[in-house]
Amino acid sequence: MTKMIFEAVRKTGQRALVSKGWGGLGGDDLDKPDNVFMLGNCPHDWLFKHVSCVVHHGGAGTTAAGIALGRPTVIVPFFGDQPFWGAMVARAGAGPEPIPYKKLTADGLADAILEAIKPETLQRANELGERIKAEKGTEEGAASFHRQAKIDRLRCMLAPNRTAVWRAKTKSKDPEEVIRLSAFAATVLGNEGLLDMNKLKIYRPCRWHVEELVRESNVSDANPFMSAMGSVATGVINYPVNVAKAWGGVVYEPYKGARKSGWRGFGKGLKSGVGGFLFPRNGIGLRSLTFRAIYEHHRSRMDSETLSYILAARYTEGIEQMKASTEAERDVVISRWKELAPDLK
Repeated sequence: MTKMIFEAVRKTGQRALVSKGWGGLGGDDLDKPDNVFMLGNCPHDWLFKHVSCVVHHGGAGTTAAGIALGRPTVIVPFFGDQPFWGAMVARAGAGPEPIPYKKLTADGLADAILEAIKPETLQRANELGERIKAEKGTEEGAASFHRQAKIDRLRCMLAPNRTAVWRAKTKSKDPEEVIRLSAFAATVLGNEGLLDMNKLKIYRPCRWHVEELVRESNVSDANPFMSAMGSVATGVINYPVNVAKAWGGVVYEPYKGARKSGWRGFGKGLKSGVGGFLFPRNGIGLRSLTFRAIYEHHRSRMDSETLSYILAARYTEGIEQMKASTEAERDVVISRWKELAPDLK
C-alpha cells in the first residue's frame, strides 16, 4: 500500500503529506520520494487548511472536515458508511468517484488526485464549504429532533410546562385516550384526595421493545416455544457427540485421577466418569418446554427491582416538586382537573 501511494504521488508530480496512521504506513527500508513527507498524528481541521486536496478512507468525520474547509476529496473506502460518503462527494462534484481499496492502483489513484485538483472541482468544493459554514448545525439538529419527538405527547395535560410520567385510563373506548400527568400534578391531586394514585401507570410516549429486536436472528429468547424447539433440535443433533464424550469420560476420568492421586484418584475418577455417563450434562433439553421457561421470559421483560425503582423515583419526584411549588401552581392543577372532569376506570 505504501509503495503504491509513493508511485501515485510520483505520477502526479505533486507534493504529498502521507499520514502513517495506526496502520503504520511507510517504513525505513522503503524508497520514499523527496516530495513526500511521512506525517504523524495531526488535527485534520488544521492540516486540511494547508493542502490542495485530501485523500482518505471516507469516514464521516474526516469527510466533513475536508468538505467544510472547501477541499476537494478523493475517497478510498474500506467498509461501513465509507462508500456512501464517497458517492456523496462525487455526486456533489467535490471529488472523483470513490475507488474501493481492492481496486486501488497507482495509476487509478494518480488519476483521481489529478481530477480532484482541477479548478472546477476546487470551485465546487469551495461552494460546499461556504454552505456548510452558513449552516446552523446545532440549531437545525435540535429542531429536527423536536419535530420527530411529538412534544405535545410528552406534556402533562394539567401542567403543560412539565413532562408527563404517569397515565390514567378513562372509560373511553379509544385505547389511546388517556390522561397524561406529571409527577407534580399527580402528587397534587393525590394529596387533595382527587385522584387514587393506585390507578396510575407509568406513561411511555414511545415503547421500545428491545428484547424483541433480535427475534428474527434467533439470538434472544423472545419466543419461549421456538427457543424450546431449538433446544430440542440442538440436543438431538449433538446427542451422538454427547454420548461419545460420556463414554470417553468413563475411561479418561479414572486415568486422570490415577495419575494425580494413585488408586484413590482412580476411584474418584471412575465415580465421576460413570456419573457423567449416566447423568450427562448436555441432554436434549426438554426442560425448556416447561412453564418455567415461559415465566422466566415474561419476568425478564420488566424486572421487579427495576420497576420498583422507577415507581419510587416518580413518587419522590412528585413530592419534591410539590414542596418547591407555589400555591398558585397547585391551584391551577386542581382547577384544570375539575374542568377536565375525566371519567377514570
